[in-house]
Amino acid sequence: MSYNIPGVSTDQTVGKALEVASDGCNEINSVLKDIQANNILGDDGTTNNGITDTGAEVLAKYNVTGTANITQASGAMVIDDLMQKISTKVQVAAQLLSTANNINKTVSRIMSQG
Repeated sequence: MSYNIPGVSTDQTVGKALEVASDGCNEINSVLKDIQANNILGDDGTTNNGITDTGAEVLAKYNVTGTANITQASGAMVIDDLMQKISTKVQVAAQLLSTANNINKTVSRIMSQG
């Protein structure tokens, strides 16, 4: 059995990893801003300091319907699970960046040995 493994450059890997990490950070920011206003995640239309919250978009992205109230146990669990998923995504991106960095170091070391 043979596998077709597409070639991907280190720059592409780093670019994708940075994109994933950035998206994750933006999602965390959206969740925190939405909750800050009234303890409810996903109630679009709430404006906090002139910024319309996008917590509902984050919930939809992770296939969660409705809203989550952090003052209730069930809502807090939903938000905790959501934040764990986002955190895991950002950690994977960080591992990709670390791997790309290690590849670059190894290639540089091999090239310098001539």
